[in-house]
Amino acid sequence: MSSVITDAFQEWNVNKILASEPAVPDQMIFALIPGLDASEEIDPGEGMPADAHISHAHTITRMGKVSENAVVYSVVLDSSIGNWSYNWVGLADSVTGTVLMIVHCEEQQKIKTSGGQQGNSLIRNMVMEFAGAAEATQISVTQETWQIDYSERHAGSDERVRAENIDVYGVAAFDGDGFLVTAADGKFNVAPGLGYVHGLRCHAAAVTSPGPLANATKVWVDATWQGTPTGAWSVTYSLRVAPELERYEKDGFQHYVFAIAQTDAAGNITDLRPPFPLQALEQVVDELDVYSKEESDKRYLHRANNLSDIDDKQKARENLGIYSAEEVDKRCPHRVGDVFLTSSAVNPAESWPGTQWSDMSGNYSARTIMIGAEPLQTGGSDNVTLSVDNIPSHGHTLTGLKTKKAGGHKHGYDKYQKGGTQDSTRVSVDNTRLGIEQDDTQEAGEHDHELEGEIGKTGGDKPFSVVSSFVTLRGWLRTA
Repeated sequence: MSSVITDAFQEWNVNKILASEPAVPDQMIFALIPGLDASEEIDPGEGMPADAHISHAHTITRMGKVSENAVVYSVVLDSSIGNWSYNWVGLADSVTGTVLMIVHCEEQQKIKTSGGQQGNSLIRNMVMEFAGAAEATQISVTQETWQIDYSERHAGSDERVRAENIDVYGVAAFDGDGFLVTAADGKFNVAPGLGYVHGLRCHAAAVTSPGPLANATKVWVDATWQGTPTGAWSVTYSLRVAPELERYEKDGFQHYVFAIAQTDAAGNITDLRPPFPLQALEQVVDELDVYSKEESDKRYLHRANNLSDIDDKQKARENLGIYSAEEVDKRCPHRVGDVFLTSSAVNPAESWPGTQWSDMSGNYSARTIMIGAEPLQTGGSDNVTLSVDNIPSHGHTLTGLKTKKAGGHKHGYDKYQKGGTQDSTRVSVDNTRLGIEQDDTQEAGEHDHELEGEIGKTGGDKPFSVVSSFVTLRGWLRTA
């Protein structure tokens, strides 16, 4: 490759200086000259190639000062430019059509990205060196401010992205069933999907197989980030089967590996793929029974809705033991006001949810049941004390009685008489024997004598029970 500043530059540069204008070219011309020998010296009188040979003209992208006597001009041709070839490059002033500097090189291609074919990107720099170049061109910016070693910068950017992916996805993570290993037809099958291996994004569009089934081994994803200095870089990966595998470098590119499955001695496959972080979190949330607001709204009742958000309200009431009045009446054979006798102390509401019962033992304990027209009336007594009117008519044998004392008193009688004269000192006792006429005592009239004393006492004034032999039952009154 050879280069030269043309003779036309001298006159052009003087004119610019005289006009107090910067002597700055504004175009870089690319041409393909038939039969050009890049090793031969260039004639300084050489001018612009014929239009038929010019492949591309590009406006100068950057310019900078190398030294007081040298300046550099650069153009960046990205992958959207092409397709053409060149072996001639020239710096030119588009206003005057003057070629200022020429470079001859071996034929090179500029290819653009199209139809699935990756194009290339080119950066071309041309340095012009002449006395007072910086002053003549009025360029004060040095080339170090923009002529950067992009290969190092790009490599650093790529590594930064890879490290950030590891921060998010860990050493490896797979989306759903992506890269799931199964067995079919005597070989391993790897499902399509998305995964990250050491920060490199791997995408499988279809089911692939790394080879036949093998026991006591592992299936690996071997991923690498590579490309050309002027082309696009991308992740490529392969599937490998090996008991163990470590990351390695090949052809200047680092390869990262991760085992996605392993088989035991019997050929059983164990999945080794970690899930995406969000999917792993969802699994944890599911295990913790934690839900999003939307999921919670679907799973739980809202108090403000008063059960209106339940689809099967009847089933829900049954599960909660809540029934409508009509449903309760259909389920329970006892009406409100009925009394249910049972040997159990369990509230009947447990057997017939929705009903309400009152335990009658609280108000009616130990009472017998009497049938009557007015329910729940009370009366009677468990014990009775008899009165005189309640005993049968009867007599008692009297013994040990005497008349009641009347105090001192006199009885009138007729005294003995002789010769018609009453002798007050003598009384006839046996008038028959004495032959004296008998006479009665003075008549006192019909009368009674009171007796005093009492018959023997008995009885203890104690009431007696009138309760028949019984068995105790629990009574429940349905109130609602």
